[in-house]
Amino acid sequence: MALNLHLEMVRSGVSRKRLSDYTGIPVRTLGNKINGKTEWRLGEMKKVKELFPGASMEFLFADARASDAKTHATAPPPNVEI
Repeated sequence: MALNLHLEMVRSGVSRKRLSDYTGIPVRTLGNKINGKTEWRLGEMKKVKELFPGASMEFLFADARASDAKTHATAPPPNVEI
């Protein structure tokens, strides 16, 4: 599951529909990717990242399944001051 992406979407007020429209990924497919049922492609991850300029791709997809092993971050997200 792309938990960090989901949390960032909630924090930023970005709906799945808006993310779908921006990326071209159908809403149902996007839901499957966010829930970890379908792997992300590198190009999709880059496009999603564009909507969240304050977050790194490594943070957004830290716990997501990626079809390219090089895109799957294993490091924990950076500390965030609140």
